[in-house]
Amino acid sequence: MRHIEKIVNDIIRIYYESGKDAGKYLYKARKLREKFNSGLAIVYCWFYSIPQKWIFIEPKIFELARYTKFFDLNLLLDISPEQIAYILKPVIFYNRIAIQFKNFCEAVKEEYCSWDNLANRLAWESIFVIFEKLRTYRGVRITYKNLAAMKIIVGNDDDLLILDTHVAKVLGIGGSEINKYRTQKMLFEKLLNYSRRITDRLRNKGLRKITTSRWSLAIWFNKTKTSADDLLTQITFRAQYCEC
Repeated sequence: MRHIEKIVNDIIRIYYESGKDAGKYLYKARKLREKFNSGLAIVYCWFYSIPQKWIFIEPKIFELARYTKFFDLNLLLDISPEQIAYILKPVIFYNRIAIQFKNFCEAVKEEYCSWDNLANRLAWESIFVIFEKLRTYRGVRITYKNLAAMKIIVGNDDDLLILDTHVAKVLGIGGSEINKYRTQKMLFEKLLNYSRRITDRLRNKGLRKITTSRWSLAIWFNKTKTSADDLLTQITFRAQYCEC
């Protein structure tokens, strides 16, 4: 990874440009469970593992939600992967993604019985414990990337980061290494420790309320040139968001 001071200086610039987008998006995403249910919030995060532009993926998630009564777990277990694939098309690898999503739903039912039970575990159980439990089921497409998203958005954990390619580049993680960090406990644990040091340095430099989750999201918004107003547009939030 790159030297910590170079990373910190880059993040300071990025955060001043895109920190508000990160905060606004995180506020809206964390309302998903309240506005809809645990299933939609968790599934929304599961799709973080799809290597395609999020602005294209997100509408497909809500289309699939409407088709499955907002991810009713029993209904999901009854429908076929082909039905799921039909909704996801033309998402990249939609047939494979549909099978993996079906496998994930079956794993949740077997391991946690309900979306609510998994959501509650996301709030207090270690990401490593949940990862090891779900990875015992084949073909569930769980990595430390989409599981971190679940912990951040559903479990309100601010000490994690979502390791997308843009975050990896700022940190100095090469393209050939990124998948190892997303799937190997030792490497991801090392990354989290380094990320917490980065967050401490950022706070010492005046960004006192910054969190690891926010600066990692700010990098994504900055590098993809996406606005928080472009995402979760299906939801109207009456509460006024403010950047604190």
